[in-house]
Amino acid sequence: MPPRLLAAALLCLAALPAVCRADIGKAAGRGVDAVEIFRCTFDESWDRNYDLWPDKWKRATGPEYPHYVEMQIAADQAITEGRCLQVALDGASAQVSTPAIRVLPKFSYTLELKLRLEQIEHSTVTVSLDFMTADGEILQSHRSEPFQPTGEWVDIEMGKFRPVSELVDRVVAHLEIERGDRGDLQGVVSVADVWLGRWPSMEVTTNSRINVYDDPGNIVVTCSLSGISEKNPKIKFQLLDATQAEIGEEGVKELQGRVISEESRNASEILEGDGRHSEGYEGSEDWRPDIREHGFYRVRVQMISNDTGLEMDKKVITLAVVPKAVLTSIGEFGWSLPESVPRSGQPLDFATLQTLLPMAGVSWVKLPVWFPREETERGDQIIQFAERLAATDIETIGVLQEPERTVEADDLPPSESSIEYIFRKDPSSWLPLFDHVMNRLSLRLRWWQLGYDHDTSFVGHEDLVGKIHDIRRQLYRFGQDVRVGLGWRWDEPPIGGDLSWDFEQLSANPPLQSAELDSHLERRPAEGAPRWVLIEPLVNSDDPSYANERERHEARVREFIKQIIVAKKHGVDGIYVPRPFSGMEGVMNTDGTPGELLLPWRTAAMLLGGAEYMGSLQLPSGSKNWLFIRPDKKVVMVAWNDKPCDEVLYLGEKVRQIDVWGKQHAPEHLEHRQVIPVGPEPTFVLGVNEYVARWRMSVAFEKTSLPSVFGVEHENTLLMRNEFPFGIGGMVSLFVPDMLEGDPLSHDKRSDKWEIYPEEGEIKGATGLTLRRPLQIELNDAAYGDQPIRIDFEVNADRLYKFSVWRELSVGAGDIDIQAVAFLDEEGRLIVQQQMRNLDGPHADFKCLLYAPLRRRKRTQVFQLGAEPDIKTYSYSAGDELIGKNLTLRVEEIDGNRVLIYRFPAEQESDVVFDAATN
Repeated sequence: MPPRLLAAALLCLAALPAVCRADIGKAAGRGVDAVEIFRCTFDESWDRNYDLWPDKWKRATGPEYPHYVEMQIAADQAITEGRCLQVALDGASAQVSTPAIRVLPKFSYTLELKLRLEQIEHSTVTVSLDFMTADGEILQSHRSEPFQPTGEWVDIEMGKFRPVSELVDRVVAHLEIERGDRGDLQGVVSVADVWLGRWPSMEVTTNSRINVYDDPGNIVVTCSLSGISEKNPKIKFQLLDATQAEIGEEGVKELQGRVISEESRNASEILEGDGRHSEGYEGSEDWRPDIREHGFYRVRVQMISNDTGLEMDKKVITLAVVPKAVLTSIGEFGWSLPESVPRSGQPLDFATLQTLLPMAGVSWVKLPVWFPREETERGDQIIQFAERLAATDIETIGVLQEPERTVEADDLPPSESSIEYIFRKDPSSWLPLFDHVMNRLSLRLRWWQLGYDHDTSFVGHEDLVGKIHDIRRQLYRFGQDVRVGLGWRWDEPPIGGDLSWDFEQLSANPPLQSAELDSHLERRPAEGAPRWVLIEPLVNSDDPSYANERERHEARVREFIKQIIVAKKHGVDGIYVPRPFSGMEGVMNTDGTPGELLLPWRTAAMLLGGAEYMGSLQLPSGSKNWLFIRPDKKVVMVAWNDKPCDEVLYLGEKVRQIDVWGKQHAPEHLEHRQVIPVGPEPTFVLGVNEYVARWRMSVAFEKTSLPSVFGVEHENTLLMRNEFPFGIGGMVSLFVPDMLEGDPLSHDKRSDKWEIYPEEGEIKGATGLTLRRPLQIELNDAAYGDQPIRIDFEVNADRLYKFSVWRELSVGAGDIDIQAVAFLDEEGRLIVQQQMRNLDGPHADFKCLLYAPLRRRKRTQVFQLGAEPDIKTYSYSAGDELIGKNLTLRVEEIDGNRVLIYRFPAEQESDVVFDAATN
């Protein structure tokens, strides 16, 4: 393997998970099939020449590891073994290694040891494993996280690790102590009872490198076993929905999702070999999971001992079954590929990415393109990759990143990693670093980004326009119609005037979430360089507001879609996932298999790519929603509600509801209206009628509030605009539902507290014409505050359209704020509290009358009501008789004509209790 490829492979392998558990008994951690292959307790058998140094162990030497660091075997009665290896640091670094231990690629391996750190404040202590060939070439490395000093012995476990190459022959374990900015003069690190065990190996794979399918019938899961010493363990396959995970005992995460299908088989049906042989039994078996619809799934495979019933091994993989593309368009959705892709193909090589990216709804790909001058084949690979993506309508953006440490770049200090630092000097110093790249690629790639997504080092440059112009002139002298962009900070205002760059990649640390993103985009003008944004949902799994992993998962999906919606609403030009292969932070797992956000990303990209924001509708049940019109003139609505509900209204003739996983169905009908279930998980509605939607958004009352004066006609005007592309005629009628008697959304019961004249009438007008309908409204005991109005239309255009529009009219000028709550106290009395404030206007006096069913009216007065809250309290005995009943508070202005009606329910308890002490 070439040294450069080996280095990249080791960098990737070092990121493989290493499980380190402290304070866990080793006997409890070892399974039924674990076999000890190495153990060192530092007893006399390991020190046959009595020099207090363990035989065949090695210590690192050299300037970084001075010889004065004392290492020797010492007695310690605090541990069962009675002896340990002590390292007295004396302010320096140190490394000690086991002998090379023979291993076989068919097994998995676990390292266990005891570790004690004393007076360690500045040094970093880690344990690592190197898997090597017989010639000592390192092919695979695993390193623990740094250990925290406790002064006590703790048990450490790393693994299980299976060699990734058949060439692996041996493994060496290292204890590494790296000195910090200051040394630990009195620091002592002790290690004891070093144990390496092998385990039977179980691998679970599929017939797809990326585990992404468009046909659920094509999925084959393969379980491969090797090194099994027990002849007949049970192999259990389970298919689980989505990504539910609960915390089990000892903090170990156990999947508790809904089991969709399950099958168990005895391994004796598939194993061959001799259990007494050092390599044990081996074999493989295929399983076709019972997947019948699109979605995100997990497959869990367990190996369980038939002798003891204990779990010997477990593997979990993810699958995504994507529907055929609902719609396709060239949009603004893209991924930033990791730097490792053009070098070593990790986590997925170019050929695999060419299959994945079109399936994932990606229209743009950012690709780091720098390569050493001597590796000309990498330039060919990049060009071929970009050309094949272009054939699937995916545009490639070349990311010009920091060059590697080459002879040409030796003058670049390691501490400087920003792209601005590289271009800060005279072009004669940096042009040789990039000239070969640009000569090879600038004629093929039209889009270029200077630095990675979060590199905002150009911000604040004293002559940025001139600097970027100079860089363009030097680098892209061969390019045709080249577009160049750079990183920009959200907290930095855009530069006006003529710019020398074509887009700005906006980023923040920590990443902006949907509410912050909305606020920043609201304040940031769309003029100037096109804005590209990053989608980076942050949901803390430890947040106590999430009862379980399902709620955390739902919150993450919701935040992810919200960020996309916010970006689309403000018309950004690029929407990117900066680290798609980062597991929880991206849309794919680190091994290249699908993550829980892949399908939500794909659904949003397929439906919203290239779409423009239209606005939002007022829905009957109040669900939040956003409407977008696509280049093909199809309208998509995205909706969600904190509480599950049904939105019942006419949306169009060919409406399809699509969930974030891509599953779609035709909604049920209630007469001419669709029934759209909406809940905390965002939902997409495709096929919304554009003309009806625009008509709905145009409807308004000329006056949005009515005086709270009864028995008097109040004039108003209903406004609407003919959004159909031709003239229309039809009818309009107004309906005020009763808010307390019956379901206000049932469309069955009309309020007797309102009189509207005329209730219905004829409308007609040419396309684009604003229509006006004068109204007179008389109130009779109408409730104070915002009240819903349903406006029903029958419009004759190219055919007859029947649809409703929901609006609100506010009863009262909004200058008086009234709130009231009713709840039981400890003695069973119903306590009623009212709070009033005069928000605007002169002080006034009010008479307050409280009505409860089958109870005597209660009365009080409020004098000189001003801005300070006035709180009054009433009480009813036998309060449980009133729970669930509606109470009415009637507030009459003394020496005035205002009457305010406030209706509210009596509840068992209330989250709101007014502080009477402020009265």
